[in-house]
Amino acid sequence: MRREDSKLLAFLIVDLCSFVTTRGVATSFETRPQRFLRTHFHIAYYTMSQRSHVADALYFDFDLTLSNTSIDAAVADVDDDTNTGESKENCLTVEECRAVFQTAARSQDGSVSFKEYYHRAQQFLSQMDTMGVAVVMLSNNNKTNIVNGMEAMGIHFSGDILSLHEQRRENPDATKWTALYQHGVEHGYTTAVFVDDSAKQCASVLAEFAEEKEKKKMDIQIKIKVVQVPQPKKRTKEKGGLFNFLDAVREVEEALVVE
Repeated sequence: MRREDSKLLAFLIVDLCSFVTTRGVATSFETRPQRFLRTHFHIAYYTMSQRSHVADALYFDFDLTLSNTSIDAAVADVDDDTNTGESKENCLTVEECRAVFQTAARSQDGSVSFKEYYHRAQQFLSQMDTMGVAVVMLSNNNKTNIVNGMEAMGIHFSGDILSLHEQRRENPDATKWTALYQHGVEHGYTTAVFVDDSAKQCASVLAEFAEEKEKKKMDIQIKIKVVQVPQPKKRTKEKGGLFNFLDAVREVEEALVVE
């Protein structure tokens, strides 16, 4: 059996157990988290039935993509003593991140609870691990907020974190595509999926990918798919974050399938 098939078979068995468990305990009652677990059954079945494999890596934005709202990487210095007017790092603790996420879940129209939201995120990342997909955080936020924000969601992340906010101190021209491409080549990835809530960022990655492909005359080392997560309008109560949109979760899953 090929390595890809063995990994996917393991995922199929694990997910089938979840499916049987959620359906076998009480036929008259199924919670929303259980329904969410059940939606993931189709990706393993589809992948195995098509004799396909999955992408090497999933490059994931943090604010309003993994998390249900955004946290500023830097804020204006308004300290009475210094008040330089310049921006300074905005590094939140785990508890502060949790409070931000909880407030967002309570105030957003149609949002699931924060507890259900992070359960969905945990389950999704667990499935990526089972499938052998490397998850890489690629964000404009700083590493402190990303790490503490994930901890606030009960996610003990051991993957790579690429902070454009920090990379631009040394290279002002750094983009999400350049960070993704450099990281992917270094790790030998040939296929990847990029997920972000920003239409501008998604369009930029696609444009830079096309430019790179043209420059190298199709001899590009990484093939990329892009999925945009619904982005709430500013200063509204619209819900945000991938795991508030199950259709978007399925779109990411389907993008991971490589024919």
